Amino acid sequence: MGDLRALTDRLWPNGASRTYIASGNLLFDADGDAAELAETLAREITRTFGFDVPVLVIEAAQFKTLVASCPYDVDEPKTVHGYFCFDTPQLDGALLNSLKTVDDHITIADDIIWLHTAQGFSKSKLAEKMIRVAGVSLTARNLNSCRKLVEMLDG
Repeated sequence: MGDLRALTDRLWPNGASRTYIASGNLLFDADGDAAELAETLAREITRTFGFDVPVLVIEAAQFKTLVASCPYDVDEPKTVHGYFCFDTPQLDGALLNSLKTVDDHITIADDIIWLHTAQGFSKSKLAEKMIRVAGVSLTARNLNSCRKLVEMLDG
């Protein structure tokens, strides 16, 4: 994560980059369109580190709005995951219904899919196959991580 911060600081010297745990969560300040920033960062990660990685950049206010859209108020935030979609989700309803159990609850809000898996994320067949269900590239974060990132943004 230190190398990622260094790369980001080189690209946007006044960006005040910060990371949260070793998960690819990166906060930085930069002017420009989110899609263009993501493309630049992805290209530079490939050039610098030698591997392709999908990059999703979400503007701070939009990220806070997405996290606030979580409909699940639970005692155990690790049972709730936000799937941040790279494009508008195109749900495969048949696959969703074949994987979903009575313990799985799903809500779509804009380009985020919220999944509450009462039995736990690692035991959910739906969580495991969400990229196929969503029909788009995505990245997931549990509600604890989302809240921590919002806290860091409010910093």
